[in-house]
Amino acid sequence: ENLTVTRIDWWGMAFASAVIDASTIIGQKKAATENHLVAVGVHELESPLSHKIPQSDFRRNPRCVFNLFLTKEKRQILEELKKCPQVGDFFEIHEGVHSGNIRKELFIDEAVDDTCRPLLFGRDEIAPYHLKWNGSYIRLGMVPENKTKQRYANSGRPEWYAQEKVLVRRTGDFVLAALDSEKRYASNNFFIIFPKNACSLDLAGLCALLNSKITTWYFRTIEPRKGRVFAELKIKHLSVFPIPFCAHKVEGCKALNDLGRQRIALAQKAFANKTPQQKREIERICVHLDQKINELVINLLEIEKPPELKT
Repeated sequence: ENLTVTRIDWWGMAFASAVIDASTIIGQKKAATENHLVAVGVHELESPLSHKIPQSDFRRNPRCVFNLFLTKEKRQILEELKKCPQVGDFFEIHEGVHSGNIRKELFIDEAVDDTCRPLLFGRDEIAPYHLKWNGSYIRLGMVPENKTKQRYANSGRPEWYAQEKVLVRRTGDFVLAALDSEKRYASNNFFIIFPKNACSLDLAGLCALLNSKITTWYFRTIEPRKGRVFAELKIKHLSVFPIPFCAHKVEGCKALNDLGRQRIALAQKAFANKTPQQKREIERICVHLDQKINELVINLLEIEKPPELKT
């Protein structure tokens, strides 16, 4: 309120072994005029950026973040996407199981009693549209009924897991989702998503939407984290991801749902034992399907394709 920011520069990471940004902010101790522009420099070797951003834009950002990558063109697309329904309008989102301070007792390598359930634990168990269970279990009988400082964990509600759901990887600088049709438990390395209100976007279609390029573009645009070691998706991001207007219409998302199911089936084939020639053919079809999904999502969201996605 009492500073006119004249220039902001981001210089990269100060130390090779630590994620610490180096930046400079220059300003004058006085209120900014209504249309004041801030000169911004992002000094990246691969994609340097030099442009001007209205100071008022920083106040409009969630948590008043100094988003230096938010160009006028990107802001216009975000404004259009704000009009769309959001994932949180129709789907419930939760973190997976928190093991607290009893991980060794709760997460085990083999079933030892009838309270054990298959558990998806690690990030290496998820790929786009595909889950590969590595054989871990959660021993629900070890979850304390009453939490104490000595023993605590949070397994969530059983009904969250006893249904088909979409799992989304928690860490990473891009969005990665897969459909869990086996109704397994999942650790808090994942978010779990399932329907809460009726809409025409089913779980296969949601999986396709989340894996599309525009969703990762949206994530990286509202929360620049590309290439960051500790990049992390949060529920606050997932809940505001835009979904098509046609989700309100009966069978409005049928085409996207159908493509999602085809892509899930292909992902399962790709991970099965196949000859190198068969794998190459499946991968070729996957690339083609991904392109169709990306184009369809852009059309359903009724926006211009961002320049970064045109190549």
